[in-house]
Amino acid sequence: MGSSHADFDIEIVGAPPAYAVRVLSSPAGTASATFVNPFTPLEIARFLNAVGPPRVVSRRLVPVEGRVTEVRAFGQQLSDALFAGDVGTVFRESLASCVRDGSELRIRLRLEAVPDLDGLPWEYLYDSGLERFLTLSKKTPVVRVLSSADPAPAVTVTPPLRALVMISSPAGLAPLDVEREERLLRLTTEDLVGSGLLELVVLTEATLSNLQRALLQDVHVFHFIGHGGFDDGTQEGVLALEREDDGGPHFVSGARLGTLLHDASSLQLAVLNACEGARTSSRDAFSGVAQALVRQGLPAVVAMQSEISDRAALDFSHQFYWFLTRGLGIEATLCEVRKAMAVSDEAAEWGTPVLLRSETGQPFSVIGSPAAPGPTGRVETGPAPLSSAAADRRVASLYDAAVAALAAGRRDIARPLLEQVALEEPGHRDVQQLLDDLERPGAQPLVATTPPAPNPAVSTAAHPPPVMPPAPTPAAPAARPSLQERLRRLLLVVGTPREPSKGFRWLRRWLIALGLVLVLGVGALVWWIVRVGPYADACGPSVTSSGSVAQSVNIACALDTPRIDGAFTEWTDGTSHPIPAAAGEGTAVAQHASWKARWDNNGLYLYAKVQDGTPRADTVTPDTAYLLVDGVTVLFGNDARRLQTTDQGRLGDSAVTLAVTTQGISASRANDKELTGFTAAPEVVAQVVRGVDGYVLEARIPWRTLGQAKVPKANTVVALCVLATDGNPGGASPTTLSGCPEWSAGRELHPGSWQTTILSLDE
Repeated sequence: MGSSHADFDIEIVGAPPAYAVRVLSSPAGTASATFVNPFTPLEIARFLNAVGPPRVVSRRLVPVEGRVTEVRAFGQQLSDALFAGDVGTVFRESLASCVRDGSELRIRLRLEAVPDLDGLPWEYLYDSGLERFLTLSKKTPVVRVLSSADPAPAVTVTPPLRALVMISSPAGLAPLDVEREERLLRLTTEDLVGSGLLELVVLTEATLSNLQRALLQDVHVFHFIGHGGFDDGTQEGVLALEREDDGGPHFVSGARLGTLLHDASSLQLAVLNACEGARTSSRDAFSGVAQALVRQGLPAVVAMQSEISDRAALDFSHQFYWFLTRGLGIEATLCEVRKAMAVSDEAAEWGTPVLLRSETGQPFSVIGSPAAPGPTGRVETGPAPLSSAAADRRVASLYDAAVAALAAGRRDIARPLLEQVALEEPGHRDVQQLLDDLERPGAQPLVATTPPAPNPAVSTAAHPPPVMPPAPTPAAPAARPSLQERLRRLLLVVGTPREPSKGFRWLRRWLIALGLVLVLGVGALVWWIVRVGPYADACGPSVTSSGSVAQSVNIACALDTPRIDGAFTEWTDGTSHPIPAAAGEGTAVAQHASWKARWDNNGLYLYAKVQDGTPRADTVTPDTAYLLVDGVTVLFGNDARRLQTTDQGRLGDSAVTLAVTTQGISASRANDKELTGFTAAPEVVAQVVRGVDGYVLEARIPWRTLGQAKVPKANTVVALCVLATDGNPGGASPTTLSGCPEWSAGRELHPGSWQTTILSLDE
């Protein structure tokens, strides 16, 4: 369906800082040039965070023009780097050739040789000559192409297109409202299901065995909604399914999932609506879930490269299946979806979906839709636009569903539905009034009990009024006095307003004073919440920047709060600091260790990876026994640049040890100026994953545990040292790996030898 296309095959090879980009084939021939990544990992993380769901949610449908301008600048910088030199010349000539032929130019990116560049948001490429984003036109779709060892043959689909939907919310992870997610998906595709174009098969229990049984029937799309991540320890992308026995998280890699999906002969497409579903490691382009599925033969995968909002998810779900069931190819379908998302108020989320394809043709083709009478009364087949009446019915059904959700107290379901109605038909009924009511905290949204006046621009037949419960019959007995009436009666006891008694005057003064106290108290509470409390900025206020500090380490404030869950998905980016081996007190020598850190108002977040040839997991006892096992110790104190390396510890210097034991991690702390007198620190949250060659751990250490009475401000200079202890199998004293220039055999604290560290806003 649509015009033909030509391929612009482009491959990137090499290693940083300068890669080689090569045009393998195009209408204008081949070419090569140098590619230099214009962005740092932190800039990429900030960009993906900025184009995701807004952190301060706006309930009114206002275009985010400034946001679009920033995205355009980012995309143009990336495009200029990719289409540089001769590559850009060939690209222009190929575009001109396609214009003459009336064909489309499909940009096929091959990144298998450079997995470290796979995390770049290529979907936001902006061409300054064309003055548009490439992916927002079906004339220049951008596709990430991967080789496949066993590609599946194409399948012809006669409607309905069958989508197998798995919504997974395992116990122990952030809860997912399964009922809500299913309801939203069904509502957004209700018109497609009703017309016979689409069929949804929803798995009620998201287990691996249920998925295997469901795949025995003919399904064309696997649609996953749930938690996804990237395990930095195993360097694999995972989806969180549910365990059979207790419903806990069952982390399934893309390779393992592909084993099931590969043998489903009619399955041609996977949609992964999970955070980080398209993310890979820096050394294996097929380690992400989406990449692994394509590698095992699935023709196409659509995955999300960052978080997606409810509004964008509504746009995506309906538009994606609407265009797919009309017979469009997968590239054209996703292009139309992006355009539909781009015109909504979430103006930058259209680049969140990523299309990964094998080298085969279209994954499937829809050859016809259910029979419908044509304009002359004859029966026609094939894809046809949704009629105006059908579109009106869909808007009405979304509105009615929102009203029903409000009546049930489900504001979270009602809000995106109302926003979608307001987008498609701004003047529809009282939708804007309902959105305004939802915007006011604690306000009960107005739900009319009588049909509103009909909109003269809207057919009442296409918009039947929602069914509302009948108004209650007034009770015969006298109604209970209102609060105002009860207060009036109380005032009459002590004196009337006409002849105020002394008691009334005192009561009135007392009430006025009480009102003032309440106003001041509420104002103080609001100030505390905004400036100090849990809703304050994650990094708090800043002190004057310390500027460039010689030989310092920067620890960035966390853009999003790291989850201490043992999955280590938040630690892919950021600078890794080595813990070099140092002369210690024992004979065992660990092979290698490194650490990363983040911080926010809650404390210091630590990630450590230790390779140890003789790993052990002991039980521990108080005091110095904490240093006789495998583990990591954090030494922390105030700015120590004026101290000598031999100066003793100060009041407030502290040591927090994370001992790897048979029970997991045993956290303890000592702040008596030397590493003795350890006491348990249950407030430290930590997880560890052990392996045959060592262990990986992550922890959140509160500021008070680190000896800080208050939360440090941004740009504060502190002293920090991260140690790794290697417990000898025989119980001898450990060898210590130290990031500090000096380590005392007597275990005294010497903060002057610790690393000068800045708690900065970025690295």
